[in-house]
Amino acid sequence: MPKDLAPQSKPDLNTLNWEDPFQLENQLGEEERMICGSARAFRARA
Repeated sequence: MPKDLAPQSKPDLNTLNWEDPFQLENQLGEEERMICGSARAFRARA
């Protein structure tokens, strides 16, 4: 088993969006984004 991974096997973690790693936010409609924004604002105050 090779010790080093081939370059194409190594994920580029610098470009990963750690806030939304599965990019689910891009799949939401405007209403759903507003709900998420409200939930984040509430979480920040709590």
